[in-house]
Amino acid sequence: MNRSKQTIKIPAGEQAQIFSRSFSSVPMTYVFQAESVIGGEPQGQVETRIRRSIGQGATKTKDLQRHNEVKASFWDTFVEIHVVANEDVLVSLPKRRFKALRWPVMLALLVVLAASAVIMIQTWQ
Repeated sequence: MNRSKQTIKIPAGEQAQIFSRSFSSVPMTYVFQAESVIGGEPQGQVETRIRRSIGQGATKTKDLQRHNEVKASFWDTFVEIHVVANEDVLVSLPKRRFKALRWPVMLALLVVLAASAVIMIQTWQ
C-alpha cells in the first residue's frame, strides 16, 4: 500500500472534486495521475474552476491525461479542480501532510507560550 498517495475511483459519467483552495494567493501547481480501470489512456476531462478576488472567474476544460498538472497563479484566489470521467478511472493524488509545517508551527507555539509566560509573570509582580 502506497501511503504517500490517495486513490479515488470515479465511475463513468460522474465527476469528483479532487482539489479545492479558498482565500489563497500562493502560486501552486496541483499534480495528479489518472489511469483507466480497463487499461489504456484515461478518458475524461479536467475542469478547473477559478474565481478571483478581483475580476471574473472562469472554467477551463482539458482532456484527462495519465499525468496532469494544473497551475494556480497569484490572482487565482478560489480554485476547484474536478475530474469528469467518461469511463471508470482511478485518480491518484499526493497526500497532503502537515509534516512539512510541523517544526515552524511548533516553534511558533513555543514563542507564543514563552511570551504568555513572561506577560503573566510581569502582571503578578
